[in-house]
Amino acid sequence: LVPLQAAVDEATAELEADMKTKEDKHGEAILAVEGKLADLTEALEAAKATAQDAADALETGAAELEQAVEDAKTAEVEAKRAYDEHMAELQALFDAAHAMHEGHHVTHEEAVKALDDAMASAQAADTAAKEALSAR
Repeated sequence: LVPLQAAVDEATAELEADMKTKEDKHGEAILAVEGKLADLTEALEAAKATAQDAADALETGAAELEQAVEDAKTAEVEAKRAYDEHMAELQALFDAAHAMHEGHHVTHEEAVKALDDAMASAQAADTAAKEALSAR
C-alpha cells in the first residue's frame, strides 16, 4: 500500500504543481488583458477628447466662415454703393465738362462771327475811305 500511496502523492504533487503553473499563467494572462483593456480605455478616452476638440474646432470654423461670408457680403454692398456714388460723380463731372465745352464752342462761333462782322465793317470802311479819297 505504501508504494501506491507514494504514487498517489507524487501524482497529486505533479497535479498541484501543474495547477499552480496554470494558475500563474492564468493570472499573468488576466494581468495582460487588464493592461491591454486599460490601454484601450485610455486610447478610447483620448480619441473621444480629440473628436470633441475636432468637433469644437469645426463648429468654431463654421461660425467664423459664416461671419466671413457675411462680412464679404457687407463689403460687396459697400463697394457697390461707393462705385455707384463714384460713377455718379464722374458722370456729373463729364456732363459739366461737356456743357462747358459746348459753351466754349458757342462762344468761339460768336467770336468768329464778331470777327467776320468786324472784318466786313473794316472792309466797308476801307472801301468807303478809298471811295472818298477817289472822289476828292
